[in-house]
Order: sequence, then structure tokens, then C-alpha cells
Amino acid sequence: MTGYSTISFCDVGSEAIMKKLLFGISLIIALVSLPSHAFETWRSYIDGRVDGLTYYLVKETYQKLKYKRPNVDKNATAYDLGCRSGNEDTFLLEKGWNVNCINPTTRPIHIMTQRAKGLPGHFTFQQGHLSKLTMKGKYDFVYAIRSLPFEKQSDMLGIFQTIHDHLKSNGVFAFTMNGPDASFNKDGSTFGLTPQELKNLISEADFKVETLLHRKYDQKDFEGDRQQWDVYDVVVRNN
Repeated sequence: MTGYSTISFCDVGSEAIMKKLLFGISLIIALVSLPSHAFETWRSYIDGRVDGLTYYLVKETYQKLKYKRPNVDKNATAYDLGCRSGNEDTFLLEKGWNVNCINPTTRPIHIMTQRAKGLPGHFTFQQGHLSKLTMKGKYDFVYAIRSLPFEKQSDMLGIFQTIHDHLKSNGVFAFTMNGPDASFNKDGSTFGLTPQELKNLISEADFKVETLLHRKYDQKDFEGDRQQWDVYDVVVRNN
């Protein structure tokens, strides 16, 4: 399929400045329960990031896949857990990938309907929480950027096992996760894992680590409040 992109929608129910690439994590939440003003804040944030930077972890992971498999772009498949503005998805659609996404709200499908026009890839959207993740077939690349900590910690193993079962033998899973000292954990909006808890989760899901970077720093969030950031950037593949 060349020269244009196609988009599908289905309802599944219920490298330079790395710090800036994490900007706004506090707003990625389960929006169905938010008041209208919070929804508008979220929508403004999402819309404002359209055409923004592709998160470095997705770019670097793709580049490694391309190095090992020069023809990876041919019939390649990806799955995005929490697509938001679609910057990572557009990055792969431009290369002809078939990209699936699951997200709690429908805003991304309105954005991607426009962004995917003229691109050679195919984009499929599912509305639902990540705990309701369903996957079909096998994927070359699965990624979850700034989304997993907003789900329940108790759902992580099930999500990881689903990804494991639908990852190609030479595929990879890249994700970010909060550490225990992230400010956003304090009010229950997110959860964080200790290094040992993260290691156990990866092991129990039968993954092996390719990349693991753990960073802590202070920085203002989207609303200008200074926050403690505690973030893991991780790439794994099946054992």
C-alpha cells in the first residue's frame, strides 16, 4: 500500500533534551471521570503536542531494528499503548508501518485522521483502557510512552504477558515507567515501581532487558508546578 494511508476505528469498550521529552506526564490520566475543565486542559495539551518531537526511545529502538533488519519497514507492524498526539505513530506511518493504537479517549483518532493523510502506513485505533488490551497477530514493535503508570499496578503483569504473546521472535517492547519517587504517585494518579519490582515484572512476563535507563530530576510540569521526576526508559524482548 503506497501513496496514501488508511485509518480504521473500532471501539473495544470498557535526542537532545530528554527531560523536555517527558514534559506533561501528569496529564495522561483516565479522562472519563474528569470534570469538563480538566478534559479541556487535557485536550489542549494533546493538541499542542501535534507535530512535536518523537520520543527518543521510540526513535532509537526503531534505528536498532533497522540496523539489524534492513528490510524491517516492509510489512512491519507496531502497537502503541496510549497514542495521544500520535507523534510516535506518525514517525512509523511515514515509513510505511501498520500501526495499531489503544487509548482511553477518542481524541487521537480525530488527530490521526488528519495526520495520516498521504502517508504510506495504515493506522487502526481502539478506544479502551490498557487493562482491556486485546491484540491479534504478531508485532515487530510495541511501545508505551508515558501511559502505563496511569493504569493499575495490578494490571501490569497481564498487559505485559499479552504483549509477550503477540511480539514477534525478533520484536521489541519499549516503555516508560514511573519510579517510586515520582511526585505524581502521591495523589494516586499514577503508581511507581522500585528497581526490584520492575525487574520482577519483566522477569515474570518472560522478557529480557536490552536497555534500562533510570533518571531522577526536578522539573516543572505542564501547569508550571515543580515536580519530582523518577522515570525508567526500558526496552525488552522475549526470552
